[in-house]
Amino acid sequence: MKITGMLALGLALGLIVSPAAAGPASPAQKLARALSRPARVQGRTFSLEEILGDARIRRRLPAIDVDTIHFPSASARITPAEGRKLDDIAAALRMLLKRNPREIFLIEGHTDKAGRASYNLRLSQARAQAVREALVKKYGIPARNLIAKGYGEAFPRILRRTVEPRNRRVTFRRITDALPASPAQTAAPAKPPAQARPTFRPTLMRRTALPFTPPAARPPFLAKPPAPRPAPAKAAKPAFRPWLMRRAALPFTPPAARPPFLAKPPVPRAAAVKIAARITTRPFRPWLAVRTSLPFTPPRGCPLP
Repeated sequence: MKITGMLALGLALGLIVSPAAAGPASPAQKLARALSRPARVQGRTFSLEEILGDARIRRRLPAIDVDTIHFPSASARITPAEGRKLDDIAAALRMLLKRNPREIFLIEGHTDKAGRASYNLRLSQARAQAVREALVKKYGIPARNLIAKGYGEAFPRILRRTVEPRNRRVTFRRITDALPASPAQTAAPAKPPAQARPTFRPTLMRRTALPFTPPAARPPFLAKPPAPRPAPAKAAKPAFRPWLMRRAALPFTPPAARPPFLAKPPVPRAAAVKIAARITTRPFRPWLAVRTSLPFTPPRGCPLP
C-alpha cells in the first residue's frame, strides 16, 4: 500500500518518467517541434505579399535556420553530399504535413555581403529555389506547400563583416498561422435555392380584398393619360438678304438675268459720247512728263515751252 502511494505521488510530481518519453528526440522531431510553435500574430492574418515584404511579420513566425548546406562560390547548385543534409528537414516537413496537409512553408535564401547587392539578391533567390526543387523532386514534398524567396544580404546573422559563411544560410518558416484560412476551411453554409417568382395570375385576384378591375373598366382617375408626343421642330425660314447672295452656295446669276433691284442702270449714250470726246481731245502737256522716271523726249516739230 505504501509503495503504491509513493508510485502515484511520483507520477503526479513527474519524478518518474516512462522509458518511451525519456528517450532522446530525433533531429527531425526537434525541427518539427521548432516549426510547430504558435505564431505571435495575436490572431491577425496577412496576405502573402505582406508576409514576403515585411520583416516584422516574419520575425513573429516560427522558423529554423539551416546553415549546414554549403553552396559552391557564386553557384546555386546543390552537390549530392550537401543534399543529404536535407533528410532531417524533409522528415520534419512530412511530420507537419501529416498533421495538417494545408501547411505553408517559406524557404528564405540569404547571402553574405561579398559582391554587389543586386547579384546577391539573384543568387539568394536561385539558392532558395534550388532547395525547394530538391525537396519536391527528391523527397516528394508537395510543391504547393513550399514558397521560395531570396533576400540577398538584407538580413545578415553576423553584422559588420563582409565575408561571413554563417550568413550564407537557408531559413524555413511556417507561415500558415499568419495566412487567411483557405476557402475550403471557411466555406459558408450553402444557401437554399432561391424560389422561383410566381407568375401573375389574374384569376387569383378574387382571393384578395379588392376585386380585380380590367384596364378597360377602370375609372378615369386611375387610367394613366397618354404621354403627349412632342411636336417636330420647324426650321426657321431665313430672311432674304440680297447682299449675301454672292457668299451663298447658289449658282452664279449673270447680269442679264439679275432682278431689277440688283442691275446697274445703263449709262446714257450722250454722256458716253461726251466722255469719249473729252479723252480724245485732251491736249498734250509735255511738262507733266517730268514727273515720270524716264527722260522727256519732245516730238518732232514741237517747240519746248
